[in-house]
Amino acid sequence: MRRASLPMDEDRFDLLPYISILMCLLGTLLLMTMSMAALYLKDPGAVWETGARTAEHAQLPVLVEWDGNTVVVHRRKSILRIALGRDLRQWWGRDGSFANPQMAAFVQAMASRRDSEYALFAVRPSGFDSFQTLAREFRSQKIAVGYEPIEQNKPVRLRGGTEGR
Repeated sequence: MRRASLPMDEDRFDLLPYISILMCLLGTLLLMTMSMAALYLKDPGAVWETGARTAEHAQLPVLVEWDGNTVVVHRRKSILRIALGRDLRQWWGRDGSFANPQMAAFVQAMASRRDSEYALFAVRPSGFDSFQTLAREFRSQKIAVGYEPIEQNKPVRLRGGTEGR
């Protein structure tokens, strides 16, 4: 007499549906985590790194934002806002220097420290037209000038221990 045996397929337990469910759950959790991280992370804006003087870079930058209307000077512990206006004819006094006393004092201070500092301009699109006029005054005082375009509404800040005095 022959014994009837059960087919092997009836004894197996298929895990594929459970693995599929587990993978969908993990994918959903990953999507939720990445979405929440994207919502809560903010763009820090443009950050300029400044460091110690080296043999290559003997001068430290003084960050100057220019939007075509206002000069914003970033120092280590202070921010100075100087409104010049959009009309270039209003910028100058009778002696050919800046009519705004704050701007004249800033340019003089930069000129007195020209060996240790230079003006690094962050130029916004609204300030492109008048930037060269502004930079020309710095250059006429033998102040080194660097510049970089920056988005109109992007915040700017300096990071580093020795941005200036």
